[in-house]
Amino acid sequence: MELQETTLILKNEDIENVLSVRACIDAVEEAFKQLRSGTAKNLPRARIYTPAPGHETGTLYWFNNLAGAVPALDTMALRIDSRLTREVMKGGKKRKELLGKSTIGLIFLFRMSTGELLAIMDDPYLSPVRVGATTGVALRYLAGEDDSVLGLFGSGSQARAQLQAASAVVKGLKEIKVFSMNPERRDKFIQAMRGETEAEIMGVSDPEAVVRGSDIVLCATNSSEPVFDGAWLERGTTVVSIVGGDHTLKRREIDDTVLEKSRAIFANSKLQIRLDEQATLFDSAKKEIKRADVVYELGDLVTGNVPGRTSQDEIITYHNNCGMGIQFAAVGAIAYRQAVAAKAGRQVPADWFRTVL
Repeated sequence: MELQETTLILKNEDIENVLSVRACIDAVEEAFKQLRSGTAKNLPRARIYTPAPGHETGTLYWFNNLAGAVPALDTMALRIDSRLTREVMKGGKKRKELLGKSTIGLIFLFRMSTGELLAIMDDPYLSPVRVGATTGVALRYLAGEDDSVLGLFGSGSQARAQLQAASAVVKGLKEIKVFSMNPERRDKFIQAMRGETEAEIMGVSDPEAVVRGSDIVLCATNSSEPVFDGAWLERGTTVVSIVGGDHTLKRREIDDTVLEKSRAIFANSKLQIRLDEQATLFDSAKKEIKRADVVYELGDLVTGNVPGRTSQDEIITYHNNCGMGIQFAAVGAIAYRQAVAAKAGRQVPADWFRTVL
């Protein structure tokens, strides 16, 4: 088989200019279907935490890696991150912050049929998109037929991707309420997002106002503590949380009341819940807040092995609990194909990354 001549290098701006969120949602759905059937393969997320040399106590060096292969897309992805992080107090709540003016986040995309390295991509733009795309998949199956009001916690890149995905799959959206700990950032976010959705989007200053009257409540923050009181939830609400955390940094966006009220809870990976001892579901199971037999995986939902919403009155929670290599194989495939079609990025000799035997 003839070897490829070049490998594509994609920076954040190259990806942002060409990427289709809807195509990413479709690709991620296919990845989870293949994972459930056993065709796609995914390694559990692995992280290294250690005190950062030369920094104050509490500052950690963090290395993160994920790997997964999706044969239907002919792609395998390895995602790595190398960062400094620490927990801080803001607005009376613990939050995880990344330190420094730059970050190293890379995705290595391989073609499975040849083993060749197709591309090396920046991670910071693509990563929120794959989180949002996965939420988009869940909402396709869990959102109510008449859902029209969405409440959003957060105003950063994750919030943007979550809102883009929700707007793509929930056709009846008419009103979006946004809360952020930083009102100025919230207002800038709203201005930027008005071109991304046809729904009316407004800021609110009270967390309860986000939840009351909302059909969908999306949490897209970097909080380490619950961002709202589950007692505020009304019948028929779909709740989404993206904070997974691990045994090193116990983090959660939703409280035990949300879990108690939920008829069913869906997560990306139940194995990762156990391996990371994630606060939201691992700790609640230990406290017997919620039985393990009502926690399911997204793959079960998209293949029809487990029903989604069975009535318009029940509360359903989707915990987008961890990154997975198959997500990056999926969105990476879309980014690569669309970049090639648009002639975006920079081609470098593939020989730089190859040893000829």
